[in-house]
Amino acid sequence: MATNFKPRVVAFVRARLGESPWVAIADSLEPETDLTRPDLVRFAEEREFDWRDVHVIVEKLAQDSASLVERGVLMVTDPPVVVLTEEVARRLRASIDDPEDGRAKWLDWARGVKVLWWRQRPPVGGRR
Repeated sequence: MATNFKPRVVAFVRARLGESPWVAIADSLEPETDLTRPDLVRFAEEREFDWRDVHVIVEKLAQDSASLVERGVLMVTDPPVVVLTEEVARRLRASIDDPEDGRAKWLDWARGVKVLWWRQRPPVGGRR
């Protein structure tokens, strides 16, 4: 499957975003590598890409029905636990509904999680 990943990603990116700088970024993505936001920035810097362009590609890949890449949120625990999208949405909604305390609660919670992009399935067993 790894050998099929890169051509599919490059074709997807070319069809949706065009050639430059998108295809060069897509061609540099490693199929077996999970990315956190700091990893994404480091990946871009090492290859002299704009990290925002890399982020656009990874998000496009995560949002497409082909599910070439998945995005999730992990609680920074040992072992890490996948946080369901509904939980993230509930907490974010609560922060918007309660401007005084909600933002502080959101920021406090957000410090204990990280966004992760991975290929196919979560790199951890638990779900929350």
